[in-house]
Amino acid sequence: MNSLDVEGWQCVLRGEENLTWDLWAAPIDSSSILTTRGVDLLKSGIQEFRKFFGEDFIDKCKGKEHPFLTYLMPGNDIRMVYLGLIDLFVHLQFLRTQRRFGQIRKTLRTNKSLFGCGHALLQLEVAGFALRQGHDIEFEPDLESGSKADLKVHTGDHPTVFEMVQMGTDHAFRATATFRDRLNRELMGLSMAHSLSIRGDILRIADESELTHLMGDLDTKARELNAVGKSFVIHSDLARLTLIKSERAGLPELSGPPTQSDDWARLEARISEKARQTSGAENVWIRIDGLSGLWYFTGWARHSLREKLRLIAPLCQAAIRRYDHVSGIVISNGRAWQTGQPEETVCVDGNFALRRHFIDGWERETIIIRRDKRSRKEVDFIMAWYAQEPSWLDWGLSQLGYPAVTEIFT
Repeated sequence: MNSLDVEGWQCVLRGEENLTWDLWAAPIDSSSILTTRGVDLLKSGIQEFRKFFGEDFIDKCKGKEHPFLTYLMPGNDIRMVYLGLIDLFVHLQFLRTQRRFGQIRKTLRTNKSLFGCGHALLQLEVAGFALRQGHDIEFEPDLESGSKADLKVHTGDHPTVFEMVQMGTDHAFRATATFRDRLNRELMGLSMAHSLSIRGDILRIADESELTHLMGDLDTKARELNAVGKSFVIHSDLARLTLIKSERAGLPELSGPPTQSDDWARLEARISEKARQTSGAENVWIRIDGLSGLWYFTGWARHSLREKLRLIAPLCQAAIRRYDHVSGIVISNGRAWQTGQPEETVCVDGNFALRRHFIDGWERETIIIRRDKRSRKEVDFIMAWYAQEPSWLDWGLSQLGYPAVTEIFT
């Protein structure tokens, strides 16, 4: 940021000024990775956001972890941010004239938290895929039960209804992560104060008094090590830790504590909830963005793509068996940093799993599970959607007359 930007942000943080779109977007002009055409495209996007969300929207996002102030913050001069903003801009350009889009606009303007707007962003994602294939779409279609679904895609005589789910972490997972971060900070401070290397296992979450007692014991042992210069092992029902005298203090090397969270039970519950919610509809597919620990902190996550599909497909099929109107499930891990594994497509018993790479360094794994052989047609076009997903943005930009992604960056 330039000095004027810093001064402006300081005024906002002190509560002296409101956050404006101009201040929020100012770093785009001085980006080190955008071409002139890229800057112009981003500015067009910002103008669209101003009209779509309203002039005061960005100020109302303060303190609410909205994407505009987290992973889509222009102050972060990286491709992921700019591509995310451009992707949203292109989706809005394409979809704002579609039937009942007004409800999506209302949702996006009303919900200012990360998960609050995530559901609507999933609707935009699936609608964008359908539009590329030439399908007619309808947002928030009415169901015979009197409720509404998220999206209807007209693919012929039998429309396909989509219901979206964004599944985040639960309280147990967040509590474990909070405790792990707190303990890491405490141990890092101990390590730096006494020139220690600390490694070991955290066996469970501790309350405040237990953590205070543990850190007191560790500090006592650290002082003893200062005097005699050797290693020490502390073992309790809370932790097994080794303290080693070291000239260079480093980050603690810890494993645990185990996360007491049943991701499959939560996933099954959300599937059942959405199945009941769409009762009375026909040919429903449930699209799940799995942002919980399922893809990252479970034994299942360590399997190959083929094995993941083989294990999860029967569980999902069992979850929808009693709901005749549900034809299948599409579940993905949102997006994650590329792990070095190649792109891949596998098929097991008519179900599919895909891994695709994106230009900004992300990858996505998507699993498509059909109810039975009657869902073959839907599997085919959904497979095509996600197989071609990395090229969607370039397609959208070309349709709107904008430069390709390769022309946006230096």
